[in-house]
Amino acid sequence: MRILFVAPSSREGGLQTTLRNRINALRAHGNHSEVVFLEKSEGEYIFKDIVHYYMRSPAEFQKKIMTGNYDIISFIYSLQFLPYVPKTYQGKVLYEVRGWNREIAGILKSISSTRKVHAVMCIAKYLKPLVMAQLTTNVQVFVEGNAVDPMFQWIAPEERTWNDCPIPVNGRKVIAFAARMERSKNWFEFVRICEQVNQIVSIEPWFICNPTNRGELAEVQLACERSGLTEISRFMYNIPNSYMPEVYSEVKRSGGIILSPSVREGLGNHILEPMAVGVPIVSTDVPGKNEIITHGINGLLYKYGHIDMAVECVVKAMGDEKLRNALIANGLATIQEEYSPSVYVKRYSDLLAQI
Repeated sequence: MRILFVAPSSREGGLQTTLRNRINALRAHGNHSEVVFLEKSEGEYIFKDIVHYYMRSPAEFQKKIMTGNYDIISFIYSLQFLPYVPKTYQGKVLYEVRGWNREIAGILKSISSTRKVHAVMCIAKYLKPLVMAQLTTNVQVFVEGNAVDPMFQWIAPEERTWNDCPIPVNGRKVIAFAARMERSKNWFEFVRICEQVNQIVSIEPWFICNPTNRGELAEVQLACERSGLTEISRFMYNIPNSYMPEVYSEVKRSGGIILSPSVREGLGNHILEPMAVGVPIVSTDVPGKNEIITHGINGLLYKYGHIDMAVECVVKAMGDEKLRNALIANGLATIQEEYSPSVYVKRYSDLLAQI
């Protein structure tokens, strides 16, 4: 099977790493995938082992389809170039929904018999009813889920290759925030939680992010200063995805956790990847993430905005050894049973067979 993915940009983020994971999983089972990006950005290195191009013109796009012999064309987020799919194209056209906003709702409403899409693929279950409510024509809607790259596993200190891998001050447990610096990721709640936990446990907050939004980053740093966290916090920028297994391994070794306070997610890699390394997860109980996490089984959930509840969860995940070990073991089982590459490929293939 030959697949052409059409993606907005090659920036560094969850969309790109998820796409890479899927392509690698499909390739391991004999499928060939290529990516056309609408815009060039800093995350191109993620696709160094994958055939990828940058869109120059509609004519070039049409030529690629006519000569590429693709069985599937899968548009991610944007349908900007859908009108340029040749009428003679005999394969299937998919539209991938990775999250939710007004723009996506508008795009879904535009899908009709004149803009032929055979199926909409949702990354998370909660998206399916939202998608179906916007469609004005009979289009199949599926939930395809996600896959985690096998490189995400525990790496012992003596096996690490990154000499600059961060290490917390001796005795401090890491509470890590791994996300973009934007309001929907809810960094301000992360700071408030860390401020209170720091009065109970010796911690080291880690902000693992892309500093593109300088204004937001400055606000985070000011909030840390006001909360008395500046001296113990660490900001880490643009860490290559290939180094993240070592970073997460260090979070685990310290006795720390991933704290995900975001307001919404598609189906977060920033939860799945550390879970695959064996890091306990504490997260807001919101769609996308509560599809992955079952409270008290493979992670801990707290109600958005309930700081005291979040603090209690964080302290338990770091201090209750029996609970911590159970969260780790069940998290690893979740990855193996639901998000491994082979599981994803079978699910994806089964869905395509229904179109």
